Amino acid sequence: MRQALAIGVFSLGACACGSFDPVTETRHTLLNADTYEGLGMLGAHWVAYDDQHSLTAACTNGAAGNHEPEDCSHIYQPHFAWKRSKCPPDPAQLEDGRIADPKANSAICIHGELSALEPCTNPDTQCYDPGVGDVSNMWGAGLGLAFSGDGKTPWLAHDHGVRGVAFDLSLSDDTKLAVDARTASELNLRVEVPIMLPAATPVPSSRPLMRENGRVIDTDGKLHDCAAGELPAPVFDRKETTLSDIVSSDSQTVVTSELHPYGSPFWQKSADSDWGPSPVRLGHNEFEWADIYPPPQSAQGDSYAIHPESMPILGVHFQVVHPRNGNTAPLAFVVCIKNLALLSER
Repeated sequence: MRQALAIGVFSLGACACGSFDPVTETRHTLLNADTYEGLGMLGAHWVAYDDQHSLTAACTNGAAGNHEPEDCSHIYQPHFAWKRSKCPPDPAQLEDGRIADPKANSAICIHGELSALEPCTNPDTQCYDPGVGDVSNMWGAGLGLAFSGDGKTPWLAHDHGVRGVAFDLSLSDDTKLAVDARTASELNLRVEVPIMLPAATPVPSSRPLMRENGRVIDTDGKLHDCAAGELPAPVFDRKETTLSDIVSSDSQTVVTSELHPYGSPFWQKSADSDWGPSPVRLGHNEFEWADIYPPPQSAQGDSYAIHPESMPILGVHFQVVHPRNGNTAPLAFVVCIKNLALLSER
């Protein structure tokens, strides 16, 4: 994920999901306006986003992907009149990204299009794998529940007797046909759990590092601005770069996994899933914190470690991301989540 903002989000009263009975199955606690406060999730809210409408807007960012908006992934039926800009959205736009909880027995959905991967516009400095395409900046779209009003307040599951998450998933008929016409793995669904990370966490020198103000530190340590291009100073030592370098001098931004070059921990089959999708299925899904792993290590072993039993959790996100071999044509989708719930340790 990237942290984000909502556009084109709608709730459906009917959903072709498998579901559970939250009354008889007491180990589930539904996440909604009636339960947030009791769980210590003050200000919890849903957000939706894509790779051009998010905290850093990497796809269109002039210092990163530098692609045109029409070439990036997007959510249909936008609620907001976005400016055509190479710089990230301002705080007011991000605030507008919050969306209402779905009504009882309704699903919350994202309806959008996963873009075709484009070649890197800055292959020497702001792109991780030019041979595949711009997977660094054209990553997809998502929907998530932030567990706090600011999206940066950590929540500890163990303090509330919670061992994992449950949810129901459905796809529109058109989405299922589009996936079936290719392979089931072409619509990569990834369930991420954003967390707080220590500011001293090292970051890989092989990837560009986007700061919270949208500027980019390239792999040579040079700083690039979304509008002004390469800046004369400062120059960073990429052998010593940590997540603290994400924070610009005029900000007190909290460092989260969403701003790490590898992104947030996510539900995986195993620790060596190699960037595969989460093992989701249509209908009912459940996973425990022990099923959450950090992003896979590169050959340099430069990912970060997590401790599932004590993760400082910021929320749960559902993302449509590009498959590992790239996406050669745009793919429209409708993905719906219903009955998001927490699993009790009892």
